[in-house]
Amino acid sequence: MFSAGSTPSVRVNSHYPGYRLEAPQGAVDTDRFRSLCNQAQRARNRDLDKAATCYQEALRCWRGRALQDVPPGVIRDAEARRLEHERTLALTRLVEIDLERGRYADLVPLLEQLVEERPLDERLCTQLMIALDRLGRAQDALDAYQRIRERMAAELGMDPSPVLEREMRRILERTE
Repeated sequence: MFSAGSTPSVRVNSHYPGYRLEAPQGAVDTDRFRSLCNQAQRARNRDLDKAATCYQEALRCWRGRALQDVPPGVIRDAEARRLEHERTLALTRLVEIDLERGRYADLVPLLEQLVEERPLDERLCTQLMIALDRLGRAQDALDAYQRIRERMAAELGMDPSPVLEREMRRILERTE
């Protein structure tokens, strides 16, 4: 995710026990990503379109997995997980905004892909269920719930969260 480019003010210095990247604010993708996410959060309650645009721009900073070109190691792996978590959070916040804007048809293919990649992510599954239900596809939403419930039981020995359960019950009550 990092790209220092050919900016002359970007330097990599040796600093025991490794190296330190010295760059002006905004010269590294993560700075731009975080700045755009902060702008989106500030705009969230005032202007959904602006917030969505900021999240979309932030997510365009990504060009593959975080730190994919850096050799694996304890520090790199921890940082990569943290950055991937930030990316997922930005993506789920953008999905929330798009749900509020009624963009259900656009969201379903994306959410189906995300749920396939992260099959135990209850937040993504809940968002998929909401989008499917609002498109009139209640049975597909209930099927999505059933898949995550079975997977959680098999892999984690757990039941779905109360949030996911409430969404399933809301759909069932409405369709009965």
